[in-house]
Amino acid sequence: MGTPTVAANGVFRDKQVSSDGHLEVFVVGEDGSMWHSWEDVFKNTNTWGSWTGFDATDATSATVAAQQDGRLTVLAIIGGTVQHRWQNPGVFGWSGWTGFGSQPDELGQGRIAIEPNQDGRLEAFLVAQGNLWHSWQKDPNGDWNPDWVAIDNPFLVELGGTPAVAANQDGTLEAFVTASNGSLWHTYQGRPNNGWSSLEKLVGDPPADPFPFLGSSPTAAANLDGRLEVLVIGGDGKLWRNYQGLPNSGWSNWSSFDSPPHLQDSQDPIATCNEDGHLEVFATGSQILQHLWQTSPSNGWVDKWYPFAGEFSQSTAAVARNLDDELVVFVIGQGANLLRIAQTEQNNGWGGWNDMGRPSK
Repeated sequence: MGTPTVAANGVFRDKQVSSDGHLEVFVVGEDGSMWHSWEDVFKNTNTWGSWTGFDATDATSATVAAQQDGRLTVLAIIGGTVQHRWQNPGVFGWSGWTGFGSQPDELGQGRIAIEPNQDGRLEAFLVAQGNLWHSWQKDPNGDWNPDWVAIDNPFLVELGGTPAVAANQDGTLEAFVTASNGSLWHTYQGRPNNGWSSLEKLVGDPPADPFPFLGSSPTAAANLDGRLEVLVIGGDGKLWRNYQGLPNSGWSNWSSFDSPPHLQDSQDPIATCNEDGHLEVFATGSQILQHLWQTSPSNGWVDKWYPFAGEFSQSTAAVARNLDDELVVFVIGQGANLLRIAQTEQNNGWGGWNDMGRPSK
């Protein structure tokens, strides 16, 4: 199976949203089929429904996000094109797949990234033809702009992988992406809900490596104090980080964490925020899932990686917060089953692994 993707739902009553927070996870099978499963009981439960087909063939990746009204929408690469479908309003159930009018050819191997604008409109990003492209909802919960638009790339740098997107404290979005030469680039909105800058190389001296950031795609998250932090695995096998000195402002220099065993073979790291605001990063590599975290919000990090028990495939993990604000991590196991583990309480401790099985026709 491919990389899982997960988001929290809302419940719809008389076109109003009462967010229950139950999680729903989506995977793409080895045969290109797509499947989903969701929590049967809505509050911090280990009871999940069986796998249900999601009416897709020849899919390579999928990304799910919650709209402003709580309904989920999925963007997927199917048959070499970007398509999307969404939960219908008022009742449970999904629309059919809808394509876009104009989109790039030769979609890359990375996944689509989605982030909400300050006004609630979702905006999506992907790498194709060596460039960064985006499309956006024209209104919150509404239709998407029919065309994908390329971000201005004045240096004609060849981009790859999966972009990362996060919101600044002032509501402007910022996107990060790696280049084929190992450098890291970013683009940002000039004002919330508005246009984008040309691509710029992220400031700071990169690690002394001929191809510093060819180890992974980046991940980005906001600290509790509003400063963005971007993390990426280098060609040296270390996790490197850069962060804003002040919210909505310039960037510091690069620094790295000690290299744990097997991070050289890692998939893309994933950063997320705990209930109290401290960040946590997860990375899989060589059958190991590891994590590290800030010792307090907007502050320093623990001094080593901590592995989870078990053996895992070479796939990027997915993480979300349940209704109790505990982190839940999903990752593909060695037997191609989807595994799930949750914090035993907010900001702390982990339970045991739950095997969600694998979809089958």
